[in-house]
Amino acid sequence: MDKNVFIELWTCIKQKEYIKDTREIKVEEAVAIFLIIFGQNVGMRLIVDRFQHSLETIDRHFHLTLKAICKLGQDIIRPTQSSLHSHIVNSSKYYPWFQGTANDSRVFINAIKKPKYKFPLPKEGEYYVLDSGFPCTKGFLPPYRGEIYHLQEYNSGHNRPRGMKELFNYRHSSLRNAIEQCFGFDNMFREWEEKKLEGEDNIEEANTSVSRCEVNLSDESAIAMARCRDRIAQAMWTAYNNRD
Repeated sequence: MDKNVFIELWTCIKQKEYIKDTREIKVEEAVAIFLIIFGQNVGMRLIVDRFQHSLETIDRHFHLTLKAICKLGQDIIRPTQSSLHSHIVNSSKYYPWFQGTANDSRVFINAIKKPKYKFPLPKEGEYYVLDSGFPCTKGFLPPYRGEIYHLQEYNSGHNRPRGMKELFNYRHSSLRNAIEQCFGFDNMFREWEEKKLEGEDNIEEANTSVSRCEVNLSDESAIAMARCRDRIAQAMWTAYNNRD
C-alpha cells in the first residue's frame, strides 16, 4: 500500500472514531498490524515479535480494526451521482449494457431484507449485478440460469457464445469478476457477517441521498426485469454479430 493511502486510511478511521488510541497501541499501529496480517497472511506470533506486544493485545486490536474497516465499508461503498467508471464506459463488452451496476455478496442480500441497515437500493433504471442465486426482479440483474456462465467455462475450448443468453452471461461474469478484483474484500465482509458484528457498539447508520423502498419480489416485477434482461441481451447479441 502506498504511504499516502495508508496515512489517509488510518486518519479517516481515527477521525470517525471507529477505533481510538489505547494505552498499548495507537490507531496507525493497529491499522498497520491489520494490513500486514490480512494482506500478507502473516501469523500473529510473527507480529508479536515484530511489534513487541502480547498475543492477546495483537489479537484484540486486529479484530477491533477489522470491525472499523467494515464500518468504513458501510460508509463508502454506496451508489453515487458520479459518472460511470472508465472500465465500463471504455469497453464495448459492458457499455451501454451494464450501467449503474454493483457486485453482490451475502452481506448485500442480508442488508436488503433488514430495513435497519438502510441499504441504498438502486435508483430507478439502475440495477445490481448479482449471481444466479439471487432473484431476477426490479433493481436486481442476475445471469440466465441453465446457460454457460463462469469465465473458465468459456476459456476451456468454448470461446464463442452460441446465442444471446450465452453472450449476456459471459459479459455479466466478466464484469462481476472485474468488480471483485477492484474490491478484494469479499472474505472479510463474509467474516463480518458470520460473526454478527454489524449490530455491535451501536453503529451509526450512514446517511444516504438515495431513497429507500421495499424490494418488489412479485411475479409482475420478476417478469418485467426478465423482459428488461432479454432486451439487453438481444441488443448486445445484435451488436456482437454486426461488429466489424
